[in-house]
Amino acid sequence: MTAIFLTSPVFLVTFYLLGINLLAYVAFYSDKKRAQQQKQRIPESTLLILALLGGTIGAITAQHQFRHKTRKQPFKFQLYSIAVLQVIALILLALPAQRIALINWIETQSSNLQ
Repeated sequence: MTAIFLTSPVFLVTFYLLGINLLAYVAFYSDKKRAQQQKQRIPESTLLILALLGGTIGAITAQHQFRHKTRKQPFKFQLYSIAVLQVIALILLALPAQRIALINWIETQSSNLQ
């Protein structure tokens, strides 16, 4: 029974999202500390990729908690754009017709690879 729970899609997605958000949070914290110590920084592209991969909540939480990159406008706009796109994607996936269309598209793409 435990093996079934650990391999369920809900568990795997939840585990992934917790991990990627923790990683984004720690990356923002680490970059803030590196900035204060005038050490080599984490590239902005890396921080944005972590958000894009699902770590948006961790990234925005760390951004506000550590007051890091809150005034740097291109970065802030890009981070919040990622968040808006992810919210739109979640809304679309919540609609049954859109979800079915996405599943059909994924199945078509995977069958084309074989």
